[in-house]
Amino acid sequence: MLDIVEDPEPGPQAKRRRVAEGGTRAPVTRRRSGPATQKTAPVRKSRSTRRSSPVSPAEEADDTQDIEEPKTPRRRSRAAHSSTAPEDATARKEEQLKQLRKDIREQERSLKRKHDEFDSASKSTQTALTKRESSITKKEKELRRMENQLTKRMEALSEREEGIKKHQQKADDLVVSLSLVHTDKVLMQLEEHFTCALCFDVMACPYSLAPSTCGHSFCALCIMKWFFSHIHEDCGSWHDVLECPLCRAVLPTPTPDPPRRAETCPFTPNRLADKVITDLIDGLRTTGRETISASESKGKSKAKAGDSTLDSAVWNEGGSAQMEWQERDRKGRAEMALLAGSWTTIAPIDLIDLVGDLYVPHILSY
Repeated sequence: MLDIVEDPEPGPQAKRRRVAEGGTRAPVTRRRSGPATQKTAPVRKSRSTRRSSPVSPAEEADDTQDIEEPKTPRRRSRAAHSSTAPEDATARKEEQLKQLRKDIREQERSLKRKHDEFDSASKSTQTALTKRESSITKKEKELRRMENQLTKRMEALSEREEGIKKHQQKADDLVVSLSLVHTDKVLMQLEEHFTCALCFDVMACPYSLAPSTCGHSFCALCIMKWFFSHIHEDCGSWHDVLECPLCRAVLPTPTPDPPRRAETCPFTPNRLADKVITDLIDGLRTTGRETISASESKGKSKAKAGDSTLDSAVWNEGGSAQMEWQERDRKGRAEMALLAGSWTTIAPIDLIDLVGDLYVPHILSY
């Protein structure tokens, strides 16, 4: 605690000083000028608002003795207090400076620690970035290597694909050539051995005339039209001698009036020729379609191949020659079945009607 002591000497030289006295504050005493023997009255201690224990006379005497001191020692105490005040201020300032230096050092250490942490974080970040860049570089190199490998493999596959296409083209050309050769052979065989001498087309449902004397085969419709074209419209019988249209062999004349014997029917089915012709045309149906599609896709330009292709095209599925042959074959079988079933009992007038159904334009009449 600090005590304020007033200088007993009057005048403007009086000053107030703060004196530190062991944490207790001494009472302020005002002294008046007068004889040196005059004593000051004892100063009672201030009491707080709270109740305190009663003060004994001995304690009051001790307090009076403490307060009433000689004049000379009091002045010495004030001088001592006045001399120690600057020292205390200096000590406080030094203490403050020490504290400031300590705080500065703490701040410097804190800044250095943060700087070190920042440097460490920067180094770790830089190291991580370096590792990542190195990893990315390795991956890029690996991707380039894989890309080069894929490019080479693609080129190799392209070359192999081109080679396969060439081999496939050669194989297709060979198949087309073989198909054309087969088609030519089949067409040639049909033309040489199975051409009808009446319509000059491939025979449909072939039938033969009197095998004992002739044996030549013709289309069922063609031979019926030729045979019944010689019948007379008035009597329904044959007056002229019938000869084979191919070899001129004399044919037996049927009995005009029923009943007739079944073996006197002038037509006999050629089943062997029928089977061979049907198989050959069925083969042309598929082979011709494959040949025409392959030749069109490969762009055949040879004349022979083109002719064979056109010839086989009409015999493939849905071709004009194939459909026309099927119609002639169907109708010939139906007419021959009708004639064979009614030959023994058919009347001459019915024969004339049969000729009309066959659309024979040149029936003989008198």
